[in-house]
Amino acid sequence: MEIYESERDQVEALRKWWKENGKSIVLGVVLGLGGVFGWRAWQDHAQQQAVRASILYQQLLDLAGGGDRQNAALQGERLVAEYPKSLYAELASLLLARLAADGGDLNAASQHLDRIAGGRAPDALKAVARLQKARVLLAQGKLDEALTASSADAPPPFRPAFAEVRGDVLAARGDTKTARQAYQEALQGLGETAPNRALVQMKLDDLGIGSETGGAGS
Repeated sequence: MEIYESERDQVEALRKWWKENGKSIVLGVVLGLGGVFGWRAWQDHAQQQAVRASILYQQLLDLAGGGDRQNAALQGERLVAEYPKSLYAELASLLLARLAADGGDLNAASQHLDRIAGGRAPDALKAVARLQKARVLLAQGKLDEALTASSADAPPPFRPAFAEVRGDVLAARGDTKTARQAYQEALQGLGETAPNRALVQMKLDDLGIGSETGGAGS
């Protein structure tokens, strides 16, 4: 580092340095501030988009809850079209699948569920979509595909539900022994107060093995 002999030398050196480097510094500051304000603008925009999407989703829930299936479907399609990358679009697709299935359009329900499973939804939501897809396939009589879908790995909280659907598919195929194992697996994963525990137990009992269910479920 140079040692300056006088204040005048220091001032002169500073002027020279600024002449050589000042423009690049100013440009860097401007670009830096632009990045900061650009990021803030993007955040504001993203927040506004999320608010609008949430409003549409609430309206969708209100329409569906009120039994207005036709307008609920239109609202859901609008939400998916306008905010395709939002979580609300994924949730809307799940509701659209249910509305389609309730209306007997299993093909449309399947398409909505495929969109979720192949998108950027959280793993839990994808698991729900895959589970519902297995049920749709079962309802369509596509037992091989339904068995594949219900046998896929799932996050731990969803495994009992997947095992139950797998049991339904196996029972429909006439594979009583393996269906029994699937229902027992489901019972083992369910808590004693789980709301669907009695239903799974009933399905197991219907296979004609009531004497074996107590040990499997406890």
